[in-house]
Amino acid sequence: MTNKNSKNIRNDFLEKLYSQIKPEIIQFEKERKKQYFKLLLLTGGYIFLSFFFAAFALVCCVIKTEATAIYLNIILCFLFIYAAGIAYKKSNKEFETKIKKLIMPLIINSFENIEWKSGSFILDNEILTQSMLLPDYGFGKPDDSFSGSYNGVNFKIQEVLRSNETKYINRFQRNVYGRFNGVIIEIDMKK
Repeated sequence: MTNKNSKNIRNDFLEKLYSQIKPEIIQFEKERKKQYFKLLLLTGGYIFLSFFFAAFALVCCVIKTEATAIYLNIILCFLFIYAAGIAYKKSNKEFETKIKKLIMPLIINSFENIEWKSGSFILDNEILTQSMLLPDYGFGKPDDSFSGSYNGVNFKIQEVLRSNETKYINRFQRNVYGRFNGVIIEIDMKK
């Protein structure tokens, strides 16, 4: 592209940023603050309960109560804190996904000949295997992908997690090895 086209693309993007994208982001900022406040209350509640159980365990130690009750209370403290962490992570991921699904199409439409998809493979697994750049992984999880053309050259960009993994060891643990978590880029070259 020439500089004039690049400048036009930049100006078009900035116009769309201020007219369409920024109002959507401001709308999400209010929702983010509400969500953060709820999460703060939830975490505070979990911490309060943890301290309550820890204090109860300490009182049980002082009056020489059964050791099992003390250990149970200590374990409950850690479980409450762990539950707060899981709640935060899940809530945050859902919020990020919601923002991405609304904002990303607005951003991508600012650029010509580019398409965005989330959660689907766009790269051919056979080409990846033949290139021998990465081992043949048994498991793949796609994230975002972009495809399009620039100056007549087609390209594909894929965020992906690939790994070999065995079955679950138990309900909570699985054996994962040979991990690749990154970006794969395919560019059509005319050689």
